[in-house]
Amino acid sequence: MKSYGGILERATTQAALSESVDYVLRGTERKRRASGRWILEHRDEFIKTLQQQLTSGTWRIGRYTEHKVVERGKERRIQCISLRDRVAVNAVMKEVQRKMLPGLITDTASSIEGRGALWLHKRIRNTLADNGRLTWFYKCDIRKFYESIPQEKMLAVIDRRFRERSVRQFLAECVTVTGRGISIGLRSSQELGNLYMSEYFDHRLKDRMGCKWYWRYCDDIVIGAESAAELTPYINAVHDCAEAAGLEIKGTEQVFCITHRPLDFLGYVLTADGNIRIRKRTKQRFARCWRRVRSWRRKKELAGSFYGIAKHGDCRNLFKTITGWNMKDFAELGIKYVSQDGKKRFDVPTVRLDSIQNTRIVVKDFETNIKTREGDGRYVVLIEDEESRERKFFTNSEEMKQILDKVRAAGEMPFRTVIRSQPFGDGKKKYCFT
Repeated sequence: MKSYGGILERATTQAALSESVDYVLRGTERKRRASGRWILEHRDEFIKTLQQQLTSGTWRIGRYTEHKVVERGKERRIQCISLRDRVAVNAVMKEVQRKMLPGLITDTASSIEGRGALWLHKRIRNTLADNGRLTWFYKCDIRKFYESIPQEKMLAVIDRRFRERSVRQFLAECVTVTGRGISIGLRSSQELGNLYMSEYFDHRLKDRMGCKWYWRYCDDIVIGAESAAELTPYINAVHDCAEAAGLEIKGTEQVFCITHRPLDFLGYVLTADGNIRIRKRTKQRFARCWRRVRSWRRKKELAGSFYGIAKHGDCRNLFKTITGWNMKDFAELGIKYVSQDGKKRFDVPTVRLDSIQNTRIVVKDFETNIKTREGDGRYVVLIEDEESRERKFFTNSEEMKQILDKVRAAGEMPFRTVIRSQPFGDGKKKYCFT
C-alpha cells in the first residue's frame, strides 16, 4: 500500500501559500470582507504565521458557521470556515491531491483537476461505442455519503496513508471538525472522500476482482458487464465493500440491460444505439425557466448555459424547439477573439512574481504596452513552470522589459531563467532574471 510523504515541505513554501491566498481571495466580494482586507494588508505576516502553525502542528480550525441547504428535495448542512482557514486547507490539500492522483484508478472523477463529470461521461460514451457486447449495467450510490463516513475509519485510513505526523494531525482536524461524518463544506472532504472510496471500493473491484468496466463519480458507481450473471459477483462485492466501510447503499440501486433501458448517468442518457440525450429533469427545469424569463439579456445567459450542456449530446433539435434558435458548434462558426488593440493576452492563469521566485521557469513569449488597472505600459509574460504548466505575469520593471526586448531582438526566445528578488532603496525590493 502506497503511503505519502513530503507534503508539508511543498505546501508551506512562500510560493504555495501566496498562490493559495490568491486563489481563496479571488473575486471582489471576498477581497472586500474585513478578514480579506486584513490578509491582503498583512500578507507577508499572515503567510509567515501560517507557515509556523502548519510546520509545528499547532494549526487548528477556528469558528465555523453551518447553513442548511435544500436542493431538489435533498437537505444538506454545509460548514463554512474562515478565509484564514481556507488558505491553509487549500494549500495543503492541493499537495495531498497531487500525491494521491497516481494512486487513484483512471475511471474515477469528481474533485480531481482535469477530471469532471463531462470527462467521465466521454469515457463511458467511448467505451460503449467500442464494446458492442457491453449491455448490462449496475448503478448505485451511497446514502448521505459525506455525513455517513465513520470518523474512526477515516482517521485509520489517514494514519495508514500519510507518513508525516503533522499532516495526519492536520487531516484529523479537518475530519473531526463536525461531530459526525466529514464536513461537506471543506475542500479537504473532497480529496478524503476520494481516498476513502479508493481504499474500500475502487482497488478491490478493479485490482482484486478484475472488474473491467467500473466508473465512479464521487459516491455514484456504475459497473458494466456482458451479461447479468457476470454482474452478480460485482454487486455482492459492492455491498461487502459498503458494509466494511460503514456505509449504506441506497435502495434505488438498479440492474438493467441498455438495449431495453438507457443509462442515465452524469446528466446524460445514453442509449444502446449511441444516442445521447439530456436528462429529462434538466430539460424540464430549463424549459420552465425559459418560459418564465422575459429579459432578453437573461435569456441569452440561459441559452448559453443550456448550450454548454446540449452541445455534448444529440440535442440540436431540442435546443431549437425550446429556444427557437438554431444551434451550431462553435468550431463551425469560424470565429476567433481578437483584442481591440491586436495584442496577445495569453489565456492562462496569472501569478504573482513572489510566487514564482527562486524556481526555474521558461519564458516562452511576451507582449508589450499592455494597459491594466495599475496603469499603462506593462508587459505580460508567458512562462512555463517546473510542472510544465503555462502561467503569465505582468511587470512594469524597466530592467525586465529591457532584457525581454533584447532577448527577442537577439532571436533567443524562449529562454530558461530563475526570477530572484533583490533589495534596493529604503526597504524596497525588485525582481530580476538570473
